[in-house]
Amino acid sequence: MTEKMLTKHLEDSGLGPTIYGDNDSLAFGHGGCNEGFRSFLFGTAYSGKGAVIMTNSGDGSNLITEIVRSIAIAYDWDFHKPIMKTIVILTPSKLATFAGTYLLAEENATILITAQNNHLLVKQLWNGQDFLLYPESDTDFFVIENDFLVNFESSTDAIIIGLNFAGFKWPKMKEDENEKTFHALFSL
Repeated sequence: MTEKMLTKHLEDSGLGPTIYGDNDSLAFGHGGCNEGFRSFLFGTAYSGKGAVIMTNSGDGSNLITEIVRSIAIAYDWDFHKPIMKTIVILTPSKLATFAGTYLLAEENATILITAQNNHLLVKQLWNGQDFLLYPESDTDFFVIENDFLVNFESSTDAIIIGLNFAGFKWPKMKEDENEKTFHALFSL
């Protein structure tokens, strides 16, 4: 059963855990939560390295990420080490081109992006959570807390038309679609 659990079946997922690496560097992880708690399990299949972290906060994911990164540094793990990134400075007018509402229709998920200082604020409208995106190029951004990468797509005339995030394409809604969405979401 363990072998089946640690075999990739769908993308990077085994039967339960997410699978990282392969052969001698095979590792696995799984997160969980209940109201007021977050947890994460990570281990290697062959070298005996691993950690289980639990927080008593429903918003403990960022803390878990920091703890896992600290363990990776302290024990010289090849995985979960912090990735060094360079933030590039974009003009306020360039950042403003990314602002808008993006819709992932198949998941019924909508995010609102606004430009602030030298980053973008992303608000997940389905749960109210937000996070910051920092630019590493004119079209590529990253999330500091969890290494997520976001790439913005533009049309041939350099207008932002969507973004790629977590393997999904999120089209940018047009201005009139934005207005309808906001009326639907925020009207009484």
